[in-house]
Amino acid sequence: MAFCLSQTSPTRWKYISEGGATIVFSYNGPHHPVLTGKVLRLRKAPREGHWPPQDENPDLTVAFQQNVISRLLDPSYLPDLQTIPLQAEWVDALSIYHESFRPRERRGISVIDRSRHTGVLAPDLIGGLSCAVEVKPKWGFLPNCRHLSPESKPIKTRTCRTCMHAHLKKTEGVNAAMQFCPLDLFSGSKVRLECAIEGLWNSWIQSNGSINNLRIFSHGKIVLPSDVGHRVSQMTALKRILGVGANLASVVARNPLFVR
Repeated sequence: MAFCLSQTSPTRWKYISEGGATIVFSYNGPHHPVLTGKVLRLRKAPREGHWPPQDENPDLTVAFQQNVISRLLDPSYLPDLQTIPLQAEWVDALSIYHESFRPRERRGISVIDRSRHTGVLAPDLIGGLSCAVEVKPKWGFLPNCRHLSPESKPIKTRTCRTCMHAHLKKTEGVNAAMQFCPLDLFSGSKVRLECAIEGLWNSWIQSNGSINNLRIFSHGKIVLPSDVGHRVSQMTALKRILGVGANLASVVARNPLFVR
């Protein structure tokens, strides 16, 4: 891609969100043939401690989608991911300008990794006037017992890694989706599918949207249970329109609860 991000001002980018490993910005400048309708995903690094070595390779996210995910899903369902060169000085300027927009708990432990030579451009799936739902099922499978130790086999062959991590977070005082199991989501059973959706929904409400397994966006902004008042507690509003195999994004998009 013959284009440099340093040609854009950091003020033309909007902080969207971040997780433990990456941070995402959306382009909100004047029309651009490459950047309009796109988001930029950058890797993060610990604020303290040793910086990782210089990364000379493209982001593996793109290669993983092209070589692995595209074999599992029809490419028409996959977003167009592109690697784009990064300039350290521009990354520094972007980081400084947007630092105040980041959650306080994130600012204290991580920064944008300026050692990376590339970032990832992807379609902006939450922008515009639409409603979007982000679901992170995490680990939706049980491990093969051949790879487990005798001590862990009784537990790990019955309990998925997602549920174990949720229980660990709970003991540490961190909000977690305790009522959600991805094994139910991928089971193919209508009853278990509804159980997974209900558990995910209830965990989202009880944590006021702080869990990262489910996030809802309306008009490009994240929606929290507290934003829509007591109506969001009515789980039946979602269950009434839930069909077998229904896409969660289309389910919520049809719900007037989130159309504002």
